[in-house]
Amino acid sequence: MKRRWALAVALTACGRVDFANLRDPGGDAGASDISPADAASAIRVVQTSGFASVGNATQATTAFANPPTAGDAIVVYAWSWDLTSTSIDAAGVSDTASTAYTLAIENGATGCDTGVGAVALLYAANIAASAQALSITVVPVGASGQEIATIAVEYAGLDPASPLDQIGSSQTDGGTSPQLFDSGMTSTTRAADELVATAGNTCQGYPNAVAWADTSGFTTLATETETTTHEPGIAADRIVTSEGSFDDVWQITFSPPQTFPSIGVIATFH
Repeated sequence: MKRRWALAVALTACGRVDFANLRDPGGDAGASDISPADAASAIRVVQTSGFASVGNATQATTAFANPPTAGDAIVVYAWSWDLTSTSIDAAGVSDTASTAYTLAIENGATGCDTGVGAVALLYAANIAASAQALSITVVPVGASGQEIATIAVEYAGLDPASPLDQIGSSQTDGGTSPQLFDSGMTSTTRAADELVATAGNTCQGYPNAVAWADTSGFTTLATETETTTHEPGIAADRIVTSEGSFDDVWQITFSPPQTFPSIGVIATFH
């Protein structure tokens, strides 16, 4: 009769599962439902970069603390604002290992105070090993003097060939504080681990700070609250283990009441 092994497993120094310490708490040698291959393919966070947020700039650069692991994936979360135009595409994202990044989804809005806002998710699958920790630079398309923010996460267990599953986006008009807006709705298509990544950008609150609160059980990776020289936004993720539809809903608190839009993006990865 098959038994499930305990998942109170030991991890190696680099955070990988130490299969030598997978054990059956009952002590018998019955077959396990959890194989080393299954455990190794589980999606998990390896490391998160620092959060970079700049104003009156042309680019933002963030860095990981440790070298990447070959075969992992990197997801870049970014948002920007400019008086005349701004957008974020794959050509504007680079790192110190010359990794090629792909745009998962981007969303933009005009009427964002007196300018334009953008928010995007980008990724690189099956990354190469590097002797050095990676620095990632985001250069939005647009004029100089942009407000730019970014953070990146290295994930293990994503499909090395084609990890992107589904995408979605949203735009919410302005209103009174507190206000709810969301990333948009999307779904997962596999009854197994999937990563749900979200990011949001709001023009509400200028010239005062915006406070963020997640209401959907996602892990907040970073928030920007200052609106005088930096664009308020949020990045979040969640690892789910079953098929379903997901969106991340945020509550923002700000003053004075305004009619500026808030935009979100969401993507699922397997």
